[in-house]
Amino acid sequence: MAELNLDYYTAKDHYSDGDIEETLLKMAQEGKSFEDLPEDEVSFPIVYHFSGLRENILSWYPLKETDSVLEIGAGCGAITGMLCRKAGHVTSVELSKRRADINYARNNDKENLTIMVGNLNDMTFPEKFDYVVVNGVLEYAMSFTEGKTPYETFLQRMGAYLKPEGRLLIAIENRLGLKYFAGAPEDHTDLHFFGINGYPGNQSVRTFSKNELGELLENSGFPFLHFYYPYPDYKFPTEIFTDESLYTNSYGRNYPVYTDKTADLFSEHAGVKAFEKEKILSSFVNSFLVEAGRTERQEKEEILYVKLNQERKEKFRLLTKIVRENGEVRAEKEAMVPEAEWFLKTLEKLGAEKTGSDKYKNLPCKAENGKVSYPLLTGKTLHQEIAELAHEGKTGELKGLLKNFHRDFFQSRRIMDYRTKEFCEVFGKYPGRTDYECVCPANVDLICSNIFMGESQNQIIDYEWMFDFPVPVNFIMWRLIHELYTHIPELPQLIHEDDMMAEFEIGYTDYEIFMKWTMHFVYEYVGCGSLLPFEQKKVPVSVTELVNREREKHQMHSKIYYDLGEGFCEEHTLYAEGKLTGNRFRVDFDLSEIEGIKNLRWNPANGHFLKVKVERLDCGCSAELVPQGVHMKVDNSITAFFTTDGFYLIHVTHPENVDKIVIEGKLDCLELPDVEKLLAFEKEREVRREQERVKKEAERAAKQAAEEAARMQEEALRHPGKKAQVKRLVKKVLHYHTEPATVMGVEATPTCMGSVDFFHYENGTLNAIGWAFDPTFASMGQPRIVFYQGTQKLQEASCTTIYRTDVANAIGKPEAESAGFSFLATVLAPAEISVFLEYGTAADTGRFLIGKIPGTRDQKELLVYAIEDPKSIGNLRHFKQRYVRSVRKDYPQAVYQQKVDVIVPVYNGLEYFDALFSGIEKTKVPYRLIIVNDKSPDLEVGKYLEKYAAEHDNVVLLNNETNMGFLPSVNRALKMAENHVALVNTDVEVPEEWLERLMLPIFAKEKIATTTPFTTCGTICSFPDFCRDNKLFEGMPLWEIDDEFRMIRPQYPSMPTGVGFCMGMNLKAIREVGLLDEENFGKGYGEENDWCQRAIAAGYENVHVDNLFVYHKHGGSFPSEEKQRLLKEHSDALLRKHPDYNKDTADYCRRDPLRPVRLYVEMKLLNKKLDVPTIVAFDHDLGGGATAYLVEKRRLALREGYRFVTIRYNIVSNRFYFTYQYKQYEMEFFANDLETALDELMRVDEIWINELVTYQNLYETLERILRLKREQGAKILMLLHDFFALCPAVNLIDARGKYCGVPSCEVCDKCVPDNRSNACTEYGSGTLWRTKFREFLLNCDEIRAFSDDTAKLFKRAYPDVYNLHVIPHAPHYLPAVKKTRKTTETFNIGLIGVLCYKKGLEVVKALAKYIEENDLNIRLRLIGTSDEEIESPVFSQTGRYTREEIPRLTLEQDIDMFLIPSVWPETFSYTTSEIISMGFPVAVLPVGAPVERVKRYEKGLVLKNEQPENIVEEMISLWKTLGENEFPVENRKILFVGEEISFASRYRVEHFREQLILNGYASKFIQMDQTEQENIEEYTAVVMYRCSKLMEAEMLVNRAKAAGIPVYYDVDDLVFDYEKISGLHFLKGSEYSDFRTTTDRIHGCMEFCDGYFTSTETLAGEIREEFPGKPVVINRNCMSMEMEVLSHEAVEQTDKDKDRIYIGYLSGSKTHDQDFAQVEAALLEVMQRHPEVYLKLVGVLDESGMEPVQNRIEKLPFMDWRQLPGVIAGLDINLMPLENSLFHCCKSENKWTEAALVKVPSVMSRNREMEYVIENGKDGWMCATKEEWVSALESLVTDEKARKAMGEAAHEKVMEHYLTENTGKDAMEELLCSESYTK
Repeated sequence: MAELNLDYYTAKDHYSDGDIEETLLKMAQEGKSFEDLPEDEVSFPIVYHFSGLRENILSWYPLKETDSVLEIGAGCGAITGMLCRKAGHVTSVELSKRRADINYARNNDKENLTIMVGNLNDMTFPEKFDYVVVNGVLEYAMSFTEGKTPYETFLQRMGAYLKPEGRLLIAIENRLGLKYFAGAPEDHTDLHFFGINGYPGNQSVRTFSKNELGELLENSGFPFLHFYYPYPDYKFPTEIFTDESLYTNSYGRNYPVYTDKTADLFSEHAGVKAFEKEKILSSFVNSFLVEAGRTERQEKEEILYVKLNQERKEKFRLLTKIVRENGEVRAEKEAMVPEAEWFLKTLEKLGAEKTGSDKYKNLPCKAENGKVSYPLLTGKTLHQEIAELAHEGKTGELKGLLKNFHRDFFQSRRIMDYRTKEFCEVFGKYPGRTDYECVCPANVDLICSNIFMGESQNQIIDYEWMFDFPVPVNFIMWRLIHELYTHIPELPQLIHEDDMMAEFEIGYTDYEIFMKWTMHFVYEYVGCGSLLPFEQKKVPVSVTELVNREREKHQMHSKIYYDLGEGFCEEHTLYAEGKLTGNRFRVDFDLSEIEGIKNLRWNPANGHFLKVKVERLDCGCSAELVPQGVHMKVDNSITAFFTTDGFYLIHVTHPENVDKIVIEGKLDCLELPDVEKLLAFEKEREVRREQERVKKEAERAAKQAAEEAARMQEEALRHPGKKAQVKRLVKKVLHYHTEPATVMGVEATPTCMGSVDFFHYENGTLNAIGWAFDPTFASMGQPRIVFYQGTQKLQEASCTTIYRTDVANAIGKPEAESAGFSFLATVLAPAEISVFLEYGTAADTGRFLIGKIPGTRDQKELLVYAIEDPKSIGNLRHFKQRYVRSVRKDYPQAVYQQKVDVIVPVYNGLEYFDALFSGIEKTKVPYRLIIVNDKSPDLEVGKYLEKYAAEHDNVVLLNNETNMGFLPSVNRALKMAENHVALVNTDVEVPEEWLERLMLPIFAKEKIATTTPFTTCGTICSFPDFCRDNKLFEGMPLWEIDDEFRMIRPQYPSMPTGVGFCMGMNLKAIREVGLLDEENFGKGYGEENDWCQRAIAAGYENVHVDNLFVYHKHGGSFPSEEKQRLLKEHSDALLRKHPDYNKDTADYCRRDPLRPVRLYVEMKLLNKKLDVPTIVAFDHDLGGGATAYLVEKRRLALREGYRFVTIRYNIVSNRFYFTYQYKQYEMEFFANDLETALDELMRVDEIWINELVTYQNLYETLERILRLKREQGAKILMLLHDFFALCPAVNLIDARGKYCGVPSCEVCDKCVPDNRSNACTEYGSGTLWRTKFREFLLNCDEIRAFSDDTAKLFKRAYPDVYNLHVIPHAPHYLPAVKKTRKTTETFNIGLIGVLCYKKGLEVVKALAKYIEENDLNIRLRLIGTSDEEIESPVFSQTGRYTREEIPRLTLEQDIDMFLIPSVWPETFSYTTSEIISMGFPVAVLPVGAPVERVKRYEKGLVLKNEQPENIVEEMISLWKTLGENEFPVENRKILFVGEEISFASRYRVEHFREQLILNGYASKFIQMDQTEQENIEEYTAVVMYRCSKLMEAEMLVNRAKAAGIPVYYDVDDLVFDYEKISGLHFLKGSEYSDFRTTTDRIHGCMEFCDGYFTSTETLAGEIREEFPGKPVVINRNCMSMEMEVLSHEAVEQTDKDKDRIYIGYLSGSKTHDQDFAQVEAALLEVMQRHPEVYLKLVGVLDESGMEPVQNRIEKLPFMDWRQLPGVIAGLDINLMPLENSLFHCCKSENKWTEAALVKVPSVMSRNREMEYVIENGKDGWMCATKEEWVSALESLVTDEKARKAMGEAAHEKVMEHYLTENTGKDAMEELLCSESYTK
């Protein structure tokens, strides 16, 4: 019996073929072959594992019965049995127990077999081996062998198992096998040319070329090599060649293939012949069998060639060898199995038999030692002679040679009855002709290559198939000729095979019967063809056709037809050869030389059915493409043409002016299946349209019913007695049973059904989510949130529409899909108010009660401020339904029936006139142009205008005799107005159809006073930046920007004012309101604001025309030097006349109703930048490390010029959130379906799968992503942050909470349903999950893991998926922390993060229990939180933390060593890297990525297991080994006392405490009112910070003195002597009215103390003067480790604006107004000189003096200190101005140090304290005068290198002298070493 050794088995099977292995095991146990199974149960994997052909690789090899063999990777025992039959003892090693079980079942009868299960690396063997067999294993060595040279390591390990003279036998594919060139896919990955290309990106498998393999073996210690060449490969070899036989024994015969992916690129046989001729064939064989040794070995016999017939039935299995012995070469045959020995014995007899011809005889053979041997013949074979004649084209001689052979060999032929029982047994019972001439005996396998031609006699070799019954000669000749035509390619060119057969009277009928006889003989009698059912045909591929087809696909022969008035013709065409990149095209046409164009037509590409998506059309003006011919509009931008000459007409207003056409987009050539799909799609659309029609009819009927119900209700209201009856009726009809709510006089509409899903009001914030639908309303219009107090309507606000398919389905009303709403706002009410959703119109309004909110104390009026993301468009579907047109809309004819007076006041500006007047003409609205020339000094202006007026009869030119100014000029024209007015400034350029859009609201609605479009510079009408002056967006032409605005469905929101650069004015309003106010507004600025306010007072509206964009160039109308004065004066005048103007304007700006429109248009315009590469990333919305990774990668991609789109799915809201970023632009929207989001993508180059966890309908999502890849020709990058692609449980924790190790799909099927970690409910099964993800992953261009461990696990699940890269994360920065003392007596094990079950919660609980039960002096200290409460005295937790806090918390918690207890295989673990960065010891469980780094870390420990006793033992052992158990325990501790925790206390207390803990001293910080409960005696000293409570301070000091403990006072401002600071301006504020008392109290507290700590030299001098005789220690403000980390990251992550220079001032509180005044004038001067300079302000500050550059000031609110480094790092220059006073001289250099930490240079006020710190001109600039400020700023603004050098110098100083780790020495000595205070 064989032995099955499980001593090394770990109970984990690391790989599996799945269920098929169960079938294999059952077959092996029952002793079945695959041939014993029903055909429908046999699959190729079964055949592969059980086929006898597998043994051929070594069945011929001369193993001896005394040899010992070690078989590596025995698998299911394909060759194990054969090895046992040949060798003395075989040891088979297999990692998978299930496969080992199969092997054992197959070979358990072998007494000489030991099967060992487990990892070879763990095994030991008592003796060395004669042979180590590595069959198909070496190629995977990198998957299971660690190190940089896994293959050498593996081979060296194999060598260690061998005896000195032993041999390593390796079977492996050739990376450069000819079959791969000919079209076979690489065997391990199924990818064509993958090995030839060097396995790009593959980290799990590879094969080698001959030279590579030879070098690899020699480098591994095997210098003696013998190469054999199995053919067709080593898996199913039928022949074994050597270097001597490779070129002589017909290598390259046709062979079957078993994959349907094999392409037929060229004849492999022909390639073999060519390589034979060039003598290079050995480098291109398909497989190798290498015999490798460390010593040279001479064999008596040398095997030159082997032919194996394993596929035959056992009784016929022979192998043929050619061997050389003592220089003689012979052929041998031997039985491969005992059953074939009888067949072998017949050969000696057959060799002696006559052939029936005296000219041919069988080659005699000799039988001995169980073999039959023949002498090796030399000379030509009949085959060679025929081949030579064929090559020479000698057809006649060739036929003659064959006829002579036929005559001579078959001399004894005669007609006889051949249909004997024996014949039928061999050839089957297929009836043939009865008149065949036959021979007996008959050699039916007679082929020309077995016939050696001699001078006197010819000899026949290989006569195995001679039968002693009659066989037709024609059958033998048919086989012979057919074999010739198979192997001599020239033959068919000379004479057709049928014709050759006819020469021997073999016809088509014979052919059919002979084929049947042959098939029966080969497959039924001999038994070949067991693999035949699994053979696949090669896929015929013409590379030439492919290349031509692809070339054609990538060429675009496009042309423009231009009509000169006689129609389109071929003579008037322009051609453009466009090249398709993927499916993207760009074609350019130059029409500049063509005049008189009337019409234009574009033919994209003739000769194909096409699908065309036009993404950009540039004709230099607004244009539209109109498809013609047989076509289908797939959507608004995609057209499918179903004729080969489809084209577009190009509609432009003035085709004669078009001088260029540029068209960009995507083009696909359609095949017939594509057309069928599109037509099916169109048919579905027609069905949907019909359904929609039916639905609308039903809606009309419902509306009529609702109107009847409403009429009845109205009647009931008139007749109160009927009211209740009607309500009941309505409820019954609508199945609505909830009583409607009522509120004191305001009643909710009873017919409105709905639900408030969430209503929460807290701290002034209201958040409401729900749905409401009223079926009695034909349309609910635009629902809004309305606030009522009693019956009084106070205010309304817009809400966000949420699409609720669930609601629509539940109530059976498709139109209810948009019934959802959400509202988030700050709401402050004077009293309790009710919140309603209101819908309908003013005439017919419905209400749905949402809830009530309480009043706010002291609130005088209702304030509602919607909380909206300034970058968010909101619900995209709702936005597009409301705001976006699908096609351009024609204007009503009424627009063209009214005339407009266009008024243009002119003062100079000649350079604008061409664009101005040509633009004004771009309208079909009749207009009169009134030009008022206000005495322009430029004489050319007058000439131009006179000429223009003379040429246009609709122009009225008014010339002012004197310069009257803007207002009088406009008023002069207004007085002439007879029609509605369009007021246009000189510096404005308008697009096509501008007047139609500008005036339409005035034409349509009587009470519209003014209309104003979007523009570049138009305050509240500015685009893209609201209320700012802008340049044209991204430098795009006006028409291109306006084209996107004209697709906006206008809402015409009401504004507090129009803007006069381009403003429509209602004639009736002009006459009613009057002219512009010349008295108050002089020459201009503010006049239109005043007029609009007057119009509002008269009952009119001013509206924004949101579908029109004009270009305001800003500056042509007025001299710029006047602007500042006019703005100030007129602003004051405006407020005098209209006190609420600023409030109304501010309210409008706060609401900013067109913000979503601006963002949407920005996005559409950015989409037109088709040259910008785009990345689309899919992510979840859960945050965490994966999202942080993506954010950083996004930042880098944006820096490199990519457009970046992030799609995040939020499972709570069931929405897809879409973030679109490019350069500085960012916009967001959300949608309820992925398709809506993807529709906004024009170009996609890369698709990143960052996270798909939580995505619902996941399989559909995967397919949609693949479709996106195909549509866009994009690449997919899969990021393996977790194991979601392997299992829906994400983290490989099974249902029992244990790491599963990536089991088979069958195991997953059982585990997944009960697994609490499932992140997807619609998984189907584990098998389906893997199947779907495998399909997806095979289509990924790169799969990126972050650790080798993750990659190995991934390959375990998907061994055939390629392109796996391992790129570890860059570890986060944390400073090294050197621990030299302990502050506790216990051994403290640290844990970091959120402790949950996958992170080792159960491990920690067990560990705590073990420590507690054994009373060990160990504590568990968690930096973070636990998911479950751990009730143990040995466990504590800090609570939530930020990463930058880790170093400080580590020291404060006195952690000695960290433990990473994760039980799941983490894919990276930043925490591990952070601990290593700090330099602390760390232990990890033996699973996951952390192991990789920890085992290489000198202070790292990979634990054996998770047992608590083992964890304790191993961790303490390492702690002691490192000597850290010898650290002294420091018991001294400092108490800090304060009265508030503030920004300042962080610097003075927290940083001081950090200085102490870095040196091993603990401390505590409490508030003064907590001191009574504190045990003072525990402390060495007390430090009070800025305390002013005299009584409490005195009590504390007295207690401390009684205990002999010194008390110190820490102060960092001159706040103890009021007289010295009383002149400070900010002290005059009401909040400082009692500050004198505060300073006196501080002074009193200081008097109690024994000494002082302070921050500056100047302040120290003041303290010494005030409190002489007491020690004063300067402990300058320094930077904490947290600040260092945050600053380091800020520098790494901040991308400074290349086009702007930012100067920043972080003012903080309003006490710094006077500080800023020191630099204001100089800063203003510098900013006016340099338009690229911007000012960034943080905090509260009066910057009114900077009004002239207000447009370049960015304000940020006061922010948490943790955010400051990121803001400061974005600056180029930091400001630190200070008043020149003693108080300010006492200030520390905090602002300088904060900026220096992020390498930003500072410019500051000069004072004596700064002179202690700053080396002027090197690490900062100090200034005392305006001139010095200007000079310093100029030097930095104009010199980037100077900025960088100064920032670096300052940074170097701070890192050396201002960190907590290198400061505080004097203060600590005072606290801990002072003799005077320790008595």
